[in-house]
Amino acid sequence: MKLHAYLSLSRHGIYYFRWPLPDTRSKPHTRPSTTRRTIRVSLRTRCPKEAGTLARRLAVCGDTITKHIEVSGVNHGELRTNVHEHFTEDLLDSLDVTASVRPLQTPLGDIF
Repeated sequence: MKLHAYLSLSRHGIYYFRWPLPDTRSKPHTRPSTTRRTIRVSLRTRCPKEAGTLARRLAVCGDTITKHIEVSGVNHGELRTNVHEHFTEDLLDSLDVTASVRPLQTPLGDIF
């Protein structure tokens, strides 16, 4: 199965979501700093289908955040912390919704 560009698999079989951070330096042509340019958030699953679904949802959030970052002018440290917290909260919300959906208890033959 092909992994999306924003998914990575740990050596323990857990999927991670990776999102690149935009360059927040005031002079982009200067030498890059040694700070990490990606955020990595555990999706807490070993299932590739579930990981793909969660990663797509976080990618939509990431696109929205990236569009608004250029206007805000925050420094890299604040940006990294805030985006990581946002991704983690959104992931927990997604997992709560997934856990609340229960399988059908009534056999399909009884319904039809």
